Amino acid sequence: MTDAPVVSRPVSRGFPRAFAALALAIYGVEFLIARSASAAASPAIPAAVTLDLTLFVPALYWLLVIRPAGAPAARVVAVFVLGLLGARLVLLPGQREFLAYARLLGAPAELAVMAYVVVKVRRAARGFRAASAGADVPERIAAALDGAFPYAAVGHVFATECTLGFYALFSWRRAPHVPQGADAFTFHRKSGLVGLLSAVVGAAVVELFVMHLVVHAFSPRVAWALSAVSAFGVVWLVGFTRSIVLRPVLVTAHGVTVRSGVQWVLDVPYARIARVETGRVRTPGARAADHLRIGGNGRPSAMLYLNAPAAASGLYGRSRMVRTVSITLDEPAAFAAAVRARGGVDA
Repeated sequence: MTDAPVVSRPVSRGFPRAFAALALAIYGVEFLIARSASAAASPAIPAAVTLDLTLFVPALYWLLVIRPAGAPAARVVAVFVLGLLGARLVLLPGQREFLAYARLLGAPAELAVMAYVVVKVRRAARGFRAASAGADVPERIAAALDGAFPYAAVGHVFATECTLGFYALFSWRRAPHVPQGADAFTFHRKSGLVGLLSAVVGAAVVELFVMHLVVHAFSPRVAWALSAVSAFGVVWLVGFTRSIVLRPVLVTAHGVTVRSGVQWVLDVPYARIARVETGRVRTPGARAADHLRIGGNGRPSAMLYLNAPAAASGLYGRSRMVRTVSITLDEPAAFAAAVRARGGVDA
C-alpha cells in the first residue's frame, strides 16, 4: 500500500482585493480620527490609532492572505514595518509618543527583514551562477530572481530594472550575445533605430539640466527630486538602446529567437514556422493583436508566419500570443536563407 501524496496549497501570487480594500479603509478612517478634536483631547485615541496600524492591519494580512494561501508567516513582518511607516504619516507630530513603543517591537522585526533579504540575495546569486552559460543577461537575471519575491509582479519589475541598469552601466565593452552555433541578424543599422533613440537620450539629458536650473530657483528639493526621476529615465533609455545593439535576432539549430532588445523575446521552433517572406512584405494592421513588430518604425523587410500561436515575453512580465512577426532586418535575404537551410522552412 502506498502513501497518498501530500497536496500543498498553492501560494497566492495576486494581492487579495479584500485585504487591500480593508487596509485602505482603515488608513482613511484612522487619518480622519487622528485629526479630530477627540484625538487632541484624549491621548488614548492616538495610542489606539498606533495599535490599529501596527498590529491590527498585519493581523488582517495574516488572516486574509497568509493563512488561506499557506504562505510563510514571516511575510507579516514586512507589513508590520510598513505599518510603522504608515502610522508616522497618519499621526500628527504630537501624537507619536506611543509609536516609539511600537518601534521596540520593530527592532527584531527589522533584523528579521534584513536576514530575509540576505537569504534572498544569496539565493539569487546562486541562481545567477547556476543559470545556463549560454543564456544572456536578462534570462540569467530572471532565473536568479525567480521566486525571490512573494509576488511575481514585483519580481518581474525588479528583474527588468536590474537588466536595464546593467545594459546602461556595465555593457559598454560587451559583445552582442550570440550563442555558439547560432547565426545573428541585426535590425538597428539600416533602420536608424539606435540613432533615433540616442537623439532622444541626448534631448532628455539637456532637458534634465534645463529643468533643474528652472525649478531650483523656486524649490531646490523639488528640483533635485525631479532631476532624480529624469536621471532614472535617462538610464532606462540608455539601457534599452544598448540592449537593441547587444541582442540581435538569432537563427539556431532549434528555431528562431526573435529579440527586440529587452522589449520582446519570442522563441519559435522550426515546426511552428509556416513560411518566411522577405522584401516588400505586407504586414497586418496596427491594431492586429497577434502581430509582433520588431525594428522600430522602419519598413519591415522580413515576415514570419506561424502555423500556431506562440507566446512572446515582454518587459515587466508582459506576454502576448503571436501568429505573425515583422522584422526590419539589415540582411533579410541572408536571414531567410539561414532559416531555410537550418529548418527546411519555405522562404
